Amino acid sequence: MKLHKPRVMLFAYDGTGLGHLMRLIRVAECLKDDFNPLVVTGHRAVCNMIPEDIEFIRLPVFSTIASKQTGMKGHSLNVKEFRSYTLLHIVKLFKPHVLITDYMPAGKKNELLELIVSSPCLKYLIMRGDIGSLDQLQNIVFNTDNNMLINKFYNRVFIASDARLEDFSSDMSIPRAVRDKFQHVGYVTKKVSKDEIYKIRKDRKLDETRPWVVCSAGGGRMGEELIRECIKMAQEKSFARVQFDIVRGYYSDIPWPNDLYDTIMLSPNVRFSRSVDALSIMHAAADCVICSGGYNSLLETMQGRNKQVLAYSVQVDEDEQLRNIMNFQHFYPIQHVSKLETLPFKLKQCLNEPAPIPTMDIDTNGARQIANWIKKDFENAYSL
Repeated sequence: MKLHKPRVMLFAYDGTGLGHLMRLIRVAECLKDDFNPLVVTGHRAVCNMIPEDIEFIRLPVFSTIASKQTGMKGHSLNVKEFRSYTLLHIVKLFKPHVLITDYMPAGKKNELLELIVSSPCLKYLIMRGDIGSLDQLQNIVFNTDNNMLINKFYNRVFIASDARLEDFSSDMSIPRAVRDKFQHVGYVTKKVSKDEIYKIRKDRKLDETRPWVVCSAGGGRMGEELIRECIKMAQEKSFARVQFDIVRGYYSDIPWPNDLYDTIMLSPNVRFSRSVDALSIMHAAADCVICSGGYNSLLETMQGRNKQVLAYSVQVDEDEQLRNIMNFQHFYPIQHVSKLETLPFKLKQCLNEPAPIPTMDIDTNGARQIANWIKKDFENAYSL
């Protein structure tokens, strides 16, 4: 870390999946030439995901701390206070010129609140275009307290989606003063090069006369049913010529059968991995992808080779992933799998058809646009 550069702290919300963390890592990569980025998060997966030239601090996870309290009288731990205190001291020592966070303006449990109010740095919030149900939008993310916080302390709210699609930014229940801070920047995702695609297919030792199918549920949480169905389907005789890579995911509850190896062969044509650091490249390089409807997973599959994409929403109580699938169908011919029992039939259909052509260019320059806006704002703020 070169100390003469201005410093940026990026705080990744501890969401269900890895999307929040992955977006902030992409932004950090785009900032590193002009700033010193420091990623702060509770995600354990950060150790495997972050590039070597970007520093990070991993905080204890909220749920882990809470579950391990002893209940001894006088010794209970205030989890929110613990994390708030830790974050304040990181800021005191790191002295960031810029703070960036994702999704929740004050953090998951308001652990950022004191920091946001007290720190004099520039502050930015990153949002996906779809952030959940109307109740979640109005009563959780853009509630009265958060609207006040954004209006008074945040410089901009970056919306990481394509401005051509309808999103929450037009919701008139959000105060005008907050909406005035919205800035559409395009989707944030890892850009995968042709060289990376060539290398991963070569390293995988693929038989180029046989299709390569990659199956994943992103971070893995809530995707167990999808992955189990993929394992079952891949071992059917009718798919013996297909080369499968099935990725369990960092946060999956599927028991891992062999602690000595992170990748095992379930059959001669089926490789099963606990987790894969290069999953984004695999998504881009495959001939067909079966995945959940997560923001990151879908954006990764829409890059690289033209391919068949089968997407299944793993969410039970929410329809955010379903909306992702429908929205991205404007840009890419993604097939929605509504029932898992239809997956083998749909895959057979896909493998007998030519790879589709994307229907429309998608704006995936979000990370670069965010970096450009922050650099411009910083120069204006610190040149006075």
